[in-house]
Amino acid sequence: MEEENSRKEYVNFRNKEKSVVSHIVVPGLKAIYQLFYKEASAVDRGSLYQLRNLINRRDVSGPKDVTQKVRLHQHFIVDVTDAYILASFWEIMEVEEEDGLKQKLPVFSIMNEEQHTKWLIDLSLKNLDNLYLREVNNFEQINQDLLSLSTEDEKIKRMKANNYHLCPFCGNSFSSLTWFKKHLKNKHNWNCHVWDKNVNPTFAVKHFLFMSLIFRDTCNAFC
Repeated sequence: MEEENSRKEYVNFRNKEKSVVSHIVVPGLKAIYQLFYKEASAVDRGSLYQLRNLINRRDVSGPKDVTQKVRLHQHFIVDVTDAYILASFWEIMEVEEEDGLKQKLPVFSIMNEEQHTKWLIDLSLKNLDNLYLREVNNFEQINQDLLSLSTEDEKIKRMKANNYHLCPFCGNSFSSLTWFKKHLKNKHNWNCHVWDKNVNPTFAVKHFLFMSLIFRDTCNAFC
């Protein structure tokens, strides 16, 4: 009986995980990669494409392969986000590789819990300001785009049978999701949703971090 309950719990967990990946992770990653992962930015220091080449993440290939390589694309976004936050912290604390920490830290051993909390909150707010994150507030647009991407994915899933994608218009079958979408778009004028919001390169980092942190918090809330 106990073994049967454990098996049911595991099955329920796996079904929940699949649902989160399908309805939250994949649309969120697609939105981020459509907007910020561009080959034209390969020479822009700090862009997703430039960083992907710098650290040789050949398993990351952009929005067209997010569905097939979900975790690889997600881990890259997590790594880049953490790196930006850490770099900002180093800048605030005036950390240099050669000399280490220039700014003096408080003596934590003589601080009470309230003082600890205040110090951390003040430092966090400085980090947010340094990254310009408190200037961004386009939640509604992000929500609409994610809903559109999620709806599109559901329609595509209903066209799949036995590891093949079947075109409902002409009956052709495709093993590759990328080629199937190209077929729908080119032959049947299927309108694939694209996040076409123009982002000023000067503010690309703050918009990327804003979306990445919302994406992270949303995933954590459901996982």
